[in-house]
Amino acid sequence: MHKSEIAVVGAGIVGVCCALQLQSNGYQVTLYDSREPGTATSYGNAGIIADSLIMPYSVPGLWKKLPAMILSPDSPLKIRWAYLHRALPWVARFLAEGTEKRALEVASEIASLGKRSQSAHRHLMRQHNIDASLIRSNGVLKAYRDATLIENNKFEHECLAQNGVPLEVLNSDELRQLEPGISHEFTAGEFLPEMGQVVQSIRLTEAYYDVFCQLGGRHKRESVRDFEVGLDGPNRVHTDLGIYPVEQVLIAAGAWSRPFARVLGGDVPLDTERGYHINVNWTDEVILHRPVVDAERYYVMAPMTDGVRITTGTELGGLHLKPDFSRPRRILAQARNSLSGLTGEVNREWMGYRPSIPDSKPIIGRSPKFNNVFFAFGHGHLGLTQAAITAELITQIVTNSPPSIDVGPFSIERFF
Repeated sequence: MHKSEIAVVGAGIVGVCCALQLQSNGYQVTLYDSREPGTATSYGNAGIIADSLIMPYSVPGLWKKLPAMILSPDSPLKIRWAYLHRALPWVARFLAEGTEKRALEVASEIASLGKRSQSAHRHLMRQHNIDASLIRSNGVLKAYRDATLIENNKFEHECLAQNGVPLEVLNSDELRQLEPGISHEFTAGEFLPEMGQVVQSIRLTEAYYDVFCQLGGRHKRESVRDFEVGLDGPNRVHTDLGIYPVEQVLIAAGAWSRPFARVLGGDVPLDTERGYHINVNWTDEVILHRPVVDAERYYVMAPMTDGVRITTGTELGGLHLKPDFSRPRRILAQARNSLSGLTGEVNREWMGYRPSIPDSKPIIGRSPKFNNVFFAFGHGHLGLTQAAITAELITQIVTNSPPSIDVGPFSIERFF
């Protein structure tokens, strides 16, 4: 009996999870991506399964801070001048989202994914006998030098409470009980106990991909260029190396998804937040049990199997400008002061491309133009987090099953 076929464009964590889930439900799946699975955006994050991270990035009052943030060399937000004209429409839509009413709505919608994110990963891992120890469940710590700054987070705390997300405010002693290696400059903290972390970001993608291949999944290491579209939707895909028939198509190409969405569903305000990390070798003196966020300088120190990963900042600069490691290198000097024993050599400098949408929500659903086209992209900072629950939802949509959560807020049609 012929299995229904589906082409998945993109072999990052979202695409691989979707491919495996669809395959597990009887579909013959072909991945299209010239890169090795998980080596693009999902390679370089802090590895956090951030199911408690439900606040949109555009919040009330942000617009007042934006000019100073853009002009400061140490700001967590940078807009490359060569990209400014391209970034402004996205920034305008982003700031328009920053009302209290809208932030509460979006937080609730992101929380609907967050509540299922870690359990969806765990379920998919159990289903395919993937080592459960790839994900730690130690929570995430946000550390403050100035304890009074936590009072500025009242709106966020209320939002988390409304959505059932636990948060603990810690004093200096409680902070050091969790992380004895961090500097005594830190006097208070916020602890999000339900968040998890992948021991090495790429290893989870690789584990899912290995199972996908073992079960007969195909991967064409080719770059998709275009689609031939008939009356009923795309019927052939053009890559840099060939032309192939397709029955159904899922676009999960992250930051590279917009041209495909424009052809197959409609244009969306997708842009690229470039993220950086610097990886430092472990030394015997370093003690770090979980990701620690410097909540005032906006960087994360994350324990990985190959060292301590310092992730930092958001840069609007598109897909083509060269990386600028000046701020990450300055942050590294600060991180060495913040974490005792962080004296090891740098073993990697990295930049990747977050696929970000102004309302901080991904696009998950069927195309309004073609019944055989589906979308799973735009996850911003939460691709690793939301990959498995996205895969569940996409599979339910493809199979015409009732989605386990309301997918209306994530439809591409919200932009038309």
